[in-house]
Amino acid sequence: MTNIPFAPEAESSVIGAILVDRTILNDCVDHITDTSFHDQFNRHAYSSIISIDRDGGKVDALTVSQGMNDLGYDSFPRLVEMMGKSIDIGNIVSHCLILREKEIAREQISLATEIQMRALNPAVDPLETSAYLSKEAQRISELSDISKPRTNTDLLDEVKQKMIASIGSGGITGVPTGFDKIDSVYAGRQRSDLIIKAGRPGMGKTAQALCEFLNIAVNGNMKAIFFSLEMGAEQLMQRLISIHTEIPLKNIRTGDLWDSQWDQFDGLVEPLKTDNMMIVDDVYTLNGIRSRARKIHQTQGVDIIFIDYLQLIEDSVKKGWSKEAMVSGISRALKMLAKQLDVPVIALSQLSRKCEERADKKPMLSDLRDSGALEQDADVVEFMYRPSYYELVDEEGMLVPEDVAYLLIEKHRHGATYNVELTFKPECAKFETKVSEIC
Repeated sequence: MTNIPFAPEAESSVIGAILVDRTILNDCVDHITDTSFHDQFNRHAYSSIISIDRDGGKVDALTVSQGMNDLGYDSFPRLVEMMGKSIDIGNIVSHCLILREKEIAREQISLATEIQMRALNPAVDPLETSAYLSKEAQRISELSDISKPRTNTDLLDEVKQKMIASIGSGGITGVPTGFDKIDSVYAGRQRSDLIIKAGRPGMGKTAQALCEFLNIAVNGNMKAIFFSLEMGAEQLMQRLISIHTEIPLKNIRTGDLWDSQWDQFDGLVEPLKTDNMMIVDDVYTLNGIRSRARKIHQTQGVDIIFIDYLQLIEDSVKKGWSKEAMVSGISRALKMLAKQLDVPVIALSQLSRKCEERADKKPMLSDLRDSGALEQDADVVEFMYRPSYYELVDEEGMLVPEDVAYLLIEKHRHGATYNVELTFKPECAKFETKVSEIC
């Protein structure tokens, strides 16, 4: 029989210390919850303490015992005994950490047992078990994430250091995209931000995202992941080669290159061999994306994550939910992933056809497909827009040139919104900064 991990002396010490000095509870709640106690009496005692404190009552042996009497405990003598044994009150945080370690061990044993039962049950889908394992493993992992709260002094020092670093980097505090005008708006893609990059088919949202991906990984020497749920890795590499070399994509696909291009080909594509550029095309679920991103972050480090595209993500845990509810849950999960890994997450998104009913075809926030939660959860919402796709005319009645494109920044939690004009090279699906002012 498995010996259940727990520390009875530490449990009693924590309860007794709180009853002796209520202010100790402030330190305890940062590290433990009622589930950190294995002994049921101690668990109920801690729950009672939290309840009394939340309601503004006085926490002592008498008030806690009164709350526990309803559960059938003759608790007052035992609580008083705990108070008498709480000698080392100053070491309370260490005792709380012992409880947290034992709780994690119990959770690991419970998860192992559950996984074994599911694996042995032929009626349970192994893929569902894998998704459950990933979710629960992350939950248990988060139990060990015990961080000391930062003081205002700590925060001010961090802000000051970032300000100093920004001066030396031309005002860029985040991940530089390689697009000067975009970086001037955002000061680089900011860590922990969720960025929704949306557009109708043909607008170039994947192409522009790949340009950023390439700039960041190759030119910026930073680590970037591109999760592709729509195209295979080989297709993406063809597009990256075309963007990088400016050899037309059609020629890359057919191998129709000039002799001089073939002679130079290996040298031209050498920078694309970098390990900074990670393409993942074999993950389709939310849990899979989170698990792979966390694994890469732990083993290699990650500076930015791209996902193409959000509506294709499967959330197997929520089968039967409406598409809108699923997209809402996915967008919140991606925002939490950005915060947990402290990296920008750029999720591409579809738009509804409503924008095409307007004369200028310009998208609006209300066009975000399947969920208003995208607008709520995102720190940035931007739209790719190419007027020439719709054969629109300019103010002089002339067709808008094919190379004219815009990144319409419609939501920016950290600043103002802008229309950034870009140059589009259709033969290689490449976007570049246009030499003009921000609109």
